[in-house]
This record gives sequence, C-alpha cells and structure tokens, in this order.
Amino acid sequence: MLQFRSIFLLVLPALSACQPALESGAQRSTVALPVDAQRAASESADSERSRERAAEIALPAGYASARAALLGAGWLPLRDPECWTKVGGRAEVCNVLPETEACSSDGHCVVHFGHIGQAKLLRVTIYGDWAAPDLARAEGLEVKSSQESPVAATPSLACPASTFEGFLAAFAADEATRVAFTAPLVRVAELNSTDEGDVPRAVLIPGDVYAGFNVRHGNGAFHHVDAWGKVDPAPLPLDVKRADETYEVRYHYGMSEGNSYAFEAHEGCWRLVADPEPPAP
Repeated sequence: MLQFRSIFLLVLPALSACQPALESGAQRSTVALPVDAQRAASESADSERSRERAAEIALPAGYASARAALLGAGWLPLRDPECWTKVGGRAEVCNVLPETEACSSDGHCVVHFGHIGQAKLLRVTIYGDWAAPDLARAEGLEVKSSQESPVAATPSLACPASTFEGFLAAFAADEATRVAFTAPLVRVAELNSTDEGDVPRAVLIPGDVYAGFNVRHGNGAFHHVDAWGKVDPAPLPLDVKRADETYEVRYHYGMSEGNSYAFEAHEGCWRLVADPEPPAP
C-alpha cells in the first residue's frame, strides 16, 4: 500500500508541472486567431490593391476604332524592343503596330500603350489576322480585354550634382545614374518604313530598357558610343540649350549622324524624358 502511495505522490507533481505548459499552449492557440484574421484582412487588401492596379476599362470592340480612340486621347504605342524575337519570322506586325509585344499562331496578340501625362500603362489583348496585308488599318482585329495600371516608379538616388552641367556628366558616366534619372516612359521618335518612304512617328519605350543615350563621359570629356558599345576616344562637343525647366542636349557626329535628348526638371534634379529625333535613314 505504501508503495502505491509513493508512486501517486511522484506522479502528482509531474501532472502539476505539465498544467502550466498546457494552459500556455491553450493561450497561444487563442492568441493565434487574431493573427489569422489579420492575415486574411491583409490578403483582402492586397487583392483590392491588385484590382486597382490593373483595372479593366471599356474600349470599342473593333481594334481599329479602339486604337484611334486611344491615340486621340493622348496614349502612345509602348514599344517592346524584343517584339521581333517574340513574334519570329519577318514579324511585320512589330513594324506596322509598334505597340505589339507578342502574337501567337492562333491569332491572339498582346499590345501595350502608355500615357505620360496620366503615368499609366494599358495592356490590350486583341484577336484576328495580324498577318493580313492591310494590317496598318488594324481592320478585322477585335479587342478581347484591356487592363490599365499605373507606371512603376524608377529607382531612387540622390541627385549627383547641383548644376545641370555636372548632372549631365554624371548621367553620361554611370549606368546606375542613367537608369535612376530616366523617366519611366521615354518618348522616342522612330522611323516607320512604308511604301511612301520613311515616316517618323512617336512611340514610348520603358525607361528601364531604353538604350538610345549614346553619349559617355570620361577623362574630363564627353564621347560618342556606337551601337556595339565602342567608345570613340575623341571628345564629343555637346550643344546644350535651356528652355524654362527643359534642357535640350544635341550633338553632331561624323558627316551626318547626330541626335538630341530632352531632360526636364524633376524633384530637385533632372531626368531624361525624350529622344525627339529619329535616327538617320
């Protein structure tokens, strides 16, 4: 009898020691419920923000009418430099409709527009014979869906100089500076080759893939850099003109090749916003 009583006395403290741990576990389970509720609320808020970022907008069913309406409202084609690779072949649709990102063999295409003033992007899915000879009129193409979203902000860096001359030297010298101080959407003039000849037209290029600034700075001077990245060691004279809050930077290189760029004042510094001259044909 004494033996069983001793065992009981030994077990009782052990059970007592376990009780706080069990109660503590129960408390943790009770506290976890509000966390789950917070997570659900956070996911709901994220979903709502996602819907706001990519809002469906109404466009005419025919792409020719929709495209004309967009261009008339200040939207511009958003050029994807990889369009020719994505489409494959001659990819004439990339030349005729510069907003094209990619097309599939079943007739679906994804096109993009940008609006500088509203800082917005528009993604439109269209369907039809995108290889048709009269593609320039966009006849026979139908709008399947369209989603509008805000333009993403560029990386933030401190302004590299207090004067535009110093800023331009820093901009030309450093890749990270060029990326940070290039507008999210750069207005670019390109040549559209048609039966009537080369016709200039305006498109937008995302700032993070824009590669048209072919001026570098080193050894105390500006230099021209060609399409293959080779820097001419000879100094490149630049003509800089200011008009209100905008600077035009122009150069001439060789016999005929030249270019110009537009910079605007922005948040206490400057940024590249346009490449307004088409390349020489």
